[in-house]
Amino acid sequence: MKKVESTINPFELDQLKEELVHAGIDAMSVSEVRTADGSASSRLYRGAAYAVDLHPRLKVEIVLEDGQLSGCIDAFVRCAKARAVSGEIIIAPVDDSIGIRTGEHLVPADHPVHAKVA
Repeated sequence: MKKVESTINPFELDQLKEELVHAGIDAMSVSEVRTADGSASSRLYRGAAYAVDLHPRLKVEIVLEDGQLSGCIDAFVRCAKARAVSGEIIIAPVDDSIGIRTGEHLVPADHPVHAKVA
């Protein structure tokens, strides 16, 4: 299993969801975050100037099977190319995933982590 995460502009979410559904991925977590990318701008509020150095973004997190990884990455890339934006996709391995209510392990039974838990 892999965890894929990326930060996107809020207006890109609808297109990304469509691309992911087309790739067979229908579950994700989305959080509002602010990012500092070194490009500060100044704004005026009631006659006083202030710097805006944190920009609103959405953090998209997806945990998926290894076989779905290439489709997920392709969805992010298609979305980015359509809007001419840049960014990064972070991919991390997931050792185990356990359902809170059921206690069920959501990784294959032959995964080495189950030998450690048992």
